[in-house]
Amino acid sequence: MRRRRGGFSLVELLVVIAILAVLIGILLPTVRAARLASKRTLCASRLHELTAACVQYHLDNREFPRPETTALMGEVIPHIIALPLLNGLAPYLNHCELPETATLGDLPAVAQCPFAEDFDQPNIRGPIPLPGGPFVNLGYQYTAGLDELPGGHGVVLRVGHVASLRGNRRGVVWSDELGWYAGAGLPWQGEPSYAYFHLVSGAAYNGLGLADTTPLQGQHRAWSDGSVEWVKTSEMDLAPADAGPNGNGPSYKISSGTAAVAYAWF
Repeated sequence: MRRRRGGFSLVELLVVIAILAVLIGILLPTVRAARLASKRTLCASRLHELTAACVQYHLDNREFPRPETTALMGEVIPHIIALPLLNGLAPYLNHCELPETATLGDLPAVAQCPFAEDFDQPNIRGPIPLPGGPFVNLGYQYTAGLDELPGGHGVVLRVGHVASLRGNRRGVVWSDELGWYAGAGLPWQGEPSYAYFHLVSGAAYNGLGLADTTPLQGQHRAWSDGSVEWVKTSEMDLAPADAGPNGNGPSYKISSGTAAVAYAWF
């Protein structure tokens, strides 16, 4: 008698395919969550290195680097980083100084949020040619000494969150970018425009920033004592106001009269 050749029937094949589909459906969210956690860990590590570089700078100069004032608005906008700030830290980051013609690819990796690296649009991350020199958006904010700068329109709302230039008061030196913008008579008037990069999922820009904070995971804050804190979105009051009702509202307010208002969290 002839022996029948073994093989899968159509029903068995469909069952195997269904099982594989279920396994993939279970594994994909786990893999995605692991990737987000890995990037978040890398982000915290980079913020720690940036703060350590500032501490070394402080040891040599007796103060932290001074934030750069934008010539266009005459005030410090924490997430707009001028190249001189990075060049001042270059020796402590083992990186060469950056020329004014530098591109995003020339920036030291440690000075870029890994979530921001997914955004390579020049109109979002720069270099942005402004009067006084180009600025870049690292996905990080520099916030030391914001209450010690002469002139400008910036107002510190939570002094306990600002590191002093002399280092004699504990505060935040670097943090993940998180801000809100509005302006009178400007195209985004009346629409919330948030700026952040720690996304749970993709989000569309409305011309200046993100329209809501639903996809925001949270924010890292690197303190002058070397600690890096992770704050969940649910633990922050993200409504633009001078003082959050639960004490977790914005830390800094930038106002140019009736032209524009911006808030920064750190």
